[in-house]
Amino acid sequence: MEVPTVQASQLMSLRQSTDTQWNPQIDYAPTQTEIFCSSDTAAGGGFAMAMAQKHGGDRPWLWVQDERSRKRSGVPYLYGLPESLRHDCHYVAADKVEDALFALEEGLKCSALSFVIGEISGDPKALGFTQSRRLAFASENYGVPLYLIRGDAERSLSAARMRWDIEAAMSLPCATNSKASGSPVWNAELFRSRLYRPSRWKLGHDDGALTIVSSANRLDMVAISGDRPLAEAGSA
Repeated sequence: MEVPTVQASQLMSLRQSTDTQWNPQIDYAPTQTEIFCSSDTAAGGGFAMAMAQKHGGDRPWLWVQDERSRKRSGVPYLYGLPESLRHDCHYVAADKVEDALFALEEGLKCSALSFVIGEISGDPKALGFTQSRRLAFASENYGVPLYLIRGDAERSLSAARMRWDIEAAMSLPCATNSKASGSPVWNAELFRSRLYRPSRWKLGHDDGALTIVSSANRLDMVAISGDRPLAEAGSA
């Protein structure tokens, strides 16, 4: 199947957009977002849900896992999901990575879905740059956001518009019990983006919304080769 090409005007637009600072309240067109994390914690899945919740619970949504993700991280727990999203979750447990990728791409082509979450563990050959490009195109062409959780994966070449590295952090204080855990917090690094400047954040999830706990500008840091914004690469 032919892979769609990107026009020069689109590349210029993407290059200019990297001057913008990301924040949780900003609105952007549906696209593919990658979330890198350890499979030993639920940080990646929690962050994906926090990001996706803004798309609303008025339409069904899809969660797809490959077999290795299920063995390493477990399966989604219905009553652990945000209440507004529990009733319309469609879950796919794929045995093979290829089956999971097929389900993700088909889900992204269904405009009736509000968003899609996928979990692919490690660095399978099936999830190369070409497949990543297909997922990004399907997400943007059909208007369905994709949050792809990459447990224990390397930062290989990808067509994802935003790429995050996520770690669990100490939760916020509980308002009703000082000895209990409060709302979740993540150390989040937007290390690669075609839409916004690279940046580091401490992000929380409170009252159904992603919030900024603190931030640390990353502009004076050197990114890993291949992970710099187009604007930085052009001036290097």
